[in-house]
Amino acid sequence: MKNLLRSTVILVATSLMLLFGCTAEEEPIPCACEEVFYLEQKYQPEGDDTWLLERIETSRNAVPCQDETDFVRTGNGTEVSRIECDD
Repeated sequence: MKNLLRSTVILVATSLMLLFGCTAEEEPIPCACEEVFYLEQKYQPEGDDTWLLERIETSRNAVPCQDETDFVRTGNGTEVSRIECDD
């Protein structure tokens, strides 16, 4: 009788640990990454010796999830692109 009680307690305890120890798989977090293209131009404010860089966004293309990047020069000498993602 003691062995039956002990086996039942072990079975119930093991079942409860398995039942509460398992978690549902989490849904992957969707990401919204885009390759964003900018046109670069340098300009010099009037009366100033400093040149400034201005970037004007020209287009966006959806890309697979990936890390954001810094600006990368494309084949065109005045265009740069970078990967931007919404968090």
